[in-house]
Amino acid sequence: MADLSDPTSTKFKIRMLFDLSGGVGVIAGEQQFFQIWDEDKGISAVYFRGAAGVQSPGIPFLKRLAAIITSGGLTNCGPWNPFESPAPLNVSNFSGLAMMIGAVAGAFDTKASAAVFEWRSMSSRGNHHFVIHNFQTGETAQIVPSIQGTFGPFVVVLWLAPLNSGAFRYDG
Repeated sequence: MADLSDPTSTKFKIRMLFDLSGGVGVIAGEQQFFQIWDEDKGISAVYFRGAAGVQSPGIPFLKRLAAIITSGGLTNCGPWNPFESPAPLNVSNFSGLAMMIGAVAGAFDTKASAAVFEWRSMSSRGNHHFVIHNFQTGETAQIVPSIQGTFGPFVVVLWLAPLNSGAFRYDG
């Protein structure tokens, strides 16, 4: 089997696998899982992001309501978002700090949502800055429409070998 840590690609795809968000008033938090895929090598890695930040209701009359209720939402698996790295990397080389800014328009509604996803990887392969504008997250069902920005660690939790090998590697 090929060495999974060998950096061989500059073209990758990322998608959100799952997001659970919540908050009270202007305080927001998110627990997210992402998958980064090296299509050429046929391997991927799963990343976890736990983040905190601020939120604001998107509809003015909900501002008072948001100050007293807990907001929250779920986002399901989204589409692939292509991106490139400035140097050859492996799917495990993207851990670092990440920020996401986004808005959800519909309360108690399921709509595809988009955000700006930005992170700085800090690995043995160097520090790299990535920004994906209009990051497609998947369908979101949220209690209260909101705009939020969160910041937190972005950490690899699982490597997946080529699907036909039946092997996986856990880095936990």
